[in-house]
Amino acid sequence: MKTCCLYLRISTKDKGQDVLNQKTPLLALAKSLGLEVVKVYCDTASGGNSNRPQFQAMLRDARAKKFGTILVWSLDRFSREGIVNNLSYLKKLKNHGVALRSLQELWLDTSGEAMGELLISILSWVAEQERQKISERV
Repeated sequence: MKTCCLYLRISTKDKGQDVLNQKTPLLALAKSLGLEVVKVYCDTASGGNSNRPQFQAMLRDARAKKFGTILVWSLDRFSREGIVNNLSYLKKLKNHGVALRSLQELWLDTSGEAMGELLISILSWVAEQERQKISERV
């Protein structure tokens, strides 16, 4: 059976968030894809930077090939660092043989060649814009 991990992130500023809102549907997605969940990583932090302990642990484990796929609720849960950083993460993951799949963007599947960098760039830009709006409101 192919393996995966779940990456969950909730923001410290968004009250009422619960990791189970992400975890439960992602477990169902893993099952529907025939993937065995070997680890769950969870951060309570802004997605605006990569200094998230569980995010860094997940990237280290990806380099060590501990799983073949990362499942996320949406790309903005993975990172809101913008186009350059997101593309860098995704290229590194791909070089390690690790794919990224998103529940909210079901077409987001970096395991195949069909996922273009343009679409990832657009989503990364949108996520970064949302992060900027959030920081302006605070």
